[in-house]
Amino acid sequence: MVPRMGRYPFDTAREELPHGGWDRGNRPALKQLEKILAHSATLEGEGMSLQRPFELTPEELGERLEEMVDVTFSDLVSEFLLMPMGSGFIRYSDFRDAYEVLKRCSKGFEDFSAAAVHQAILENSRVVGVLRAILGMTAPEWAELARSELDSDVTQNAARSLDRRCREDPQYVRECLRKFKDRINRASIRGHTPPERPKTIERLDALVNVAVHYITRGAPDDQEGVIHRLAKFDTKGWSRFLKICQQ
Repeated sequence: MVPRMGRYPFDTAREELPHGGWDRGNRPALKQLEKILAHSATLEGEGMSLQRPFELTPEELGERLEEMVDVTFSDLVSEFLLMPMGSGFIRYSDFRDAYEVLKRCSKGFEDFSAAAVHQAILENSRVVGVLRAILGMTAPEWAELARSELDSDVTQNAARSLDRRCREDPQYVRECLRKFKDRINRASIRGHTPPERPKTIERLDALVNVAVHYITRGAPDDQEGVIHRLAKFDTKGWSRFLKICQQ
């Protein structure tokens, strides 16, 4: 593991610490961990830059061994609690806004049709992420479902790329359609053959159609020894999910 340098968000690590898991089996270890994190946070609050063992000379390391053990242990704990957040990360508020758009366009999920979902996506491209969350699949799995059910040419990489672009830009799909309409208008003015629909839109259609089909159909009856991917509280029985959404 590569040690981290500079300031470190120990306050976040302390807030996100899974106390229940530690407390049940190892209360002394939990107390020691809280002490370490509190000490680190105190140093950070006082403006002191925490050093790592690799920054010290052998003599300094010998003199500050206990302190370096605490710092290293804090880093190890934080590695499990903190995750990188890139440009494709959707904050809860953004996800909630997209969910509300889908809910409104589908009339509280009562009209959960491909047309309603497309309308929602046109308004907010992040609805694609909401739809995938309800479906309960990764983008590559979603692509394989579309390929097997609809013989779509959407590949796993294409699905990943589409999913990411929709997360990064809530107007991505609308912009794709605007550019396509501009190309149609230019072709009409020049007397040229109208352009074909963009592959992005065709693949999005396939993903939406297969998702709506499986979500509204729900999971089949339980089978001994296996569990269906759609056997979730929101897709096991669509009518029950509608009641939850309307509360």
